[in-house]
Amino acid sequence: MTITADSVRTLERTRIQAMLANDVACLRKLISPQCSYVHTTGRLDTGESYLASLGDGLFRYEDLSVSDQAVTLQTATAVVVYRLSARIVIDAAPVVSESRCTAVWAERHDGIQVIAFQATPVKP
Repeated sequence: MTITADSVRTLERTRIQAMLANDVACLRKLISPQCSYVHTTGRLDTGESYLASLGDGLFRYEDLSVSDQAVTLQTATAVVVYRLSARIVIDAAPVVSESRCTAVWAERHDGIQVIAFQATPVKP
């Protein structure tokens, strides 16, 4: 698959739906195991450790709403920035989060995957 703005928008929608469904198998195809994944708290995960935490039930996404999305293409890479409103359960405690996110998608030998993700908290 060649990386295009439309293909990345579709992959982002699929990733968000998989996060809500706790579909770790789908997310494994979309997120590189070596991905640098920075949460709003500043916690750093790899793609592998992020998916392990999700699979172990350490957190669960209840609602995710994306707005103000923009995609910038650079050769075999796409940078997606957007605003994310989220309701998450972390260690059995409900959390509401507003953040600006950056996801970097890249063409890899096994398809297009997220290789870096960063969420920065913003005031609602």
